[in-house]
Amino acid sequence: MIVIDWNEFTAQSKHHDEQYAAAIGVFDGIHIGHQALIKALVQETARKKMIITFRENPKKILRPESFSGDITTLDQKLTYFENHGIDSTVIIDFSENFSTIPGEVFVRTLVTARITKIIIGWDFSCGYNLDTPSREVARLARELTVDVEIIPPVISNGEVVSSTKIRKAIREGNIQYAVAMLGHPYALDVRMFNFSYEHQRLTALSNTIVMPEQGTFNAVLTSTAYRYADVCTFEHGTITWRSAVLPEQPRFIELIS
Repeated sequence: MIVIDWNEFTAQSKHHDEQYAAAIGVFDGIHIGHQALIKALVQETARKKMIITFRENPKKILRPESFSGDITTLDQKLTYFENHGIDSTVIIDFSENFSTIPGEVFVRTLVTARITKIIIGWDFSCGYNLDTPSREVARLARELTVDVEIIPPVISNGEVVSSTKIRKAIREGNIQYAVAMLGHPYALDVRMFNFSYEHQRLTALSNTIVMPEQGTFNAVLTSTAYRYADVCTFEHGTITWRSAVLPEQPRFIELIS
């Protein structure tokens, strides 16, 4: 899979004849709603399959005081996209300046970049102050003879699936609820945590990743060389485990319950 910066992609588009179908979104958690977008994209056969996403969650830039952390890291997302047959991922370095681009300009840029089909969720919005919701994206794109597919809400246990609900459930330790909406195990990426071999614990260096505030959970700890089932305790940014003496820092901790 090719990974390319937004500015580089839009600059190069005039030099190629490829046509793309693109699914656009943050894809935090890659929950079952996101999976519906990716499934629609993978079914494309006449165009190259592209995902357009963000290096940083826009909420982290625009409303940092209310952002509780990412569910999945960018690296986890890229691995998932590649494993599911995506040809390329375009990464937007979201900033306050980028947020002032009108939605119509963003849509026209997509079309200029030879994107001939846009796939978005029902709650997608773009542009300055999110002035361009999904229905307006569809109207603008169709005026430019671009196909649009809007994925409807996906329901889990009677509720519309959202990353916001999943973050809240994880923080509260309701892993069963979170996993039902994710549609896959919740794997915490701990590669950037501080690892104490002596004390056998991990400490978060920042609040960039959402995790349980406190609680004890069955878990699987993995690195490049091992995979251990154990019981992990979370306590305000610190993670310890009950039994295993790990020879090296875990890469991921998958919470079971």
